[in-house]
Amino acid sequence: MGTNSLLALRANMVIEADIQDVGAGARGSNRQLIIDLETSNLNPIDGDIIRFRAVNRFDPDDCFDEWVKPDRPMLPFAEKFTGTTNAKLARCRSIEAVLSDFLDFIDGAELLADNLEFDLMFLNAAVAATCPGICVD
Repeated sequence: MGTNSLLALRANMVIEADIQDVGAGARGSNRQLIIDLETSNLNPIDGDIIRFRAVNRFDPDDCFDEWVKPDRPMLPFAEKFTGTTNAKLARCRSIEAVLSDFLDFIDGAELLADNLEFDLMFLNAAVAATCPGICVD
């Protein structure tokens, strides 16, 4: 993924959407993706993204869902909370590989989430670690 793709990425919090303005097809021009990142802690200093998930609000077949091998082992409370284990995540791809694919998938889409600021905090930290100087806004 090139720098231009990252810079073009836009994330907007949406309270209400006008359904008439949203393309219903997969990868439509006005995609609204509901994102949900699973993390190993409550802040990116002490934790990592361990799961990237996004689904098109209007097309459930247009989705991305992948677990990630974290850079550092999860603490026991995180294993219990997320329902996965370090052993399972050890077989997953690295965050760098999954992050690139995830950013390509969400590029240009409108992002919705229960707590978008929290997810973007982790997403920006992951991008900063792999592509310094670039921010997802």
